[in-house]
Amino acid sequence: MKTLLTHKYALVMRQPVQWGDMDASGRCGPATLFRLFESARLAYFERLIAPRLSSEVHSGFIRGRGVGRILRSASLEMAESEEGRECGVRYPDSLWLGARTVSLSGDRFDQEYCAVSERDQRIVAFGRATIVTFDHVKNAKAPVPDEVVQAMLAVEKTPVTQLH
Repeated sequence: MKTLLTHKYALVMRQPVQWGDMDASGRCGPATLFRLFESARLAYFERLIAPRLSSEVHSGFIRGRGVGRILRSASLEMAESEEGRECGVRYPDSLWLGARTVSLSGDRFDQEYCAVSERDQRIVAFGRATIVTFDHVKNAKAPVPDEVVQAMLAVEKTPVTQLH
């Protein structure tokens, strides 16, 4: 299943499930998966995008000093098993997380996420997020910096839709 992620997602990372990640029903629920997708989103920027940016754009976009990014919306869908139940992740296990940018448009971009259970070898959740860019100095919306757009296009393994 990790191979599925490596063909479609720019970022692939392994995250061990911690005992404290489980909810009262003994599984990793949506709240945990939202947090793990957040970790994948941050890793995407830190590991893949940041090294391709000039120090000025890096300071703004990665560190929020100038034109940076803000999470506008996020959604999560738990995958279902063949029996029609949610695929629950239980300790001990590790999740393979994938993150990719799927579309860019002016002052925003959309990303998709996927979580795969290493133990069960199946997808357990999908996520989607819209991230907007904001100029923290001018306190106003701003377009995605061209350097960031070029970095995203360079790291992606699947085509990114560019809307104008």
